[in-house]
Amino acid sequence: SDGGDWQATERRLRRLHQETGDARYWLAAIETRLNQAGAITAMLKELEAVARQPGVNPQAVQELWRKAIDRLVPGPDSIPWIRAFVQRFPNDTAMVEALAAAQEQAERAERLARDPAYVAARTGQAALDKGDLDTAESQLQRAIQLRPRDADSLGSLGLIRLRQGRHAQAQELFQLANQIAPQRRWTDLLTTARLWGSIRAAEQALNDKDLPRAETLARQALTIDPANADAILVLAGVLSLTEKADEAEALYQQVMGREPGNVAAILGLATLQAR
Repeated sequence: SDGGDWQATERRLRRLHQETGDARYWLAAIETRLNQAGAITAMLKELEAVARQPGVNPQAVQELWRKAIDRLVPGPDSIPWIRAFVQRFPNDTAMVEALAAAQEQAERAERLARDPAYVAARTGQAALDKGDLDTAESQLQRAIQLRPRDADSLGSLGLIRLRQGRHAQAQELFQLANQIAPQRRWTDLLTTARLWGSIRAAEQALNDKDLPRAETLARQALTIDPANADAILVLAGVLSLTEKADEAEALYQQVMGREPGNVAAILGLATLQAR
């Protein structure tokens, strides 16, 4: 029923229970409330009490109690409620198994909470999520020291190395994480590390006037991401210095076509046309 109708129904059923002492009315009142959103623990306490009433239909109590337990949020807090049910209905195999599983999960969580490698990994990951790279780095390194094959910690440290511009180290860490626990995210990050490693090395080679190396590295980056503006600009810079002005101009125009405000492309093109 809609609106406050269910509350009126519940009040009527509770009154009937008080007047007659018939536990069926009490059970029906709990069921009426259970069909609405509400504090589940209060209803579980009532079900525990109604189960002790003489003359109550045990099957009806069992079904409603189980329905109430299904509404609980899984976790250690649910264990006392499931245990109370199992004490009253020890032959309910499904709930006996549910209690065993919940207890095993809680014990595992307690063991992990005492595990320094797990604690360091969790602390490091939380710091990384907040952008606190110093804390993340020290905690993840501690986690890896304690558990060298922790793929998540290795990958997260790789992400820090990537943000620090230490691309070679990032690649090693992503490769290792993927060997231990193959995942698409590690291969994607490995590709990203290779891309930016090649671009930064190409930029350095161009600054050092090592044009053949700069060109090789820029083209290497473009095989990974053909539309990468940074890689295209390095290649254009190389070509503008090697008597390939037309190719360089086409590359600058290509970048400006997609990013009209790209300052490096505008300056590169202006420099090229001024020669």
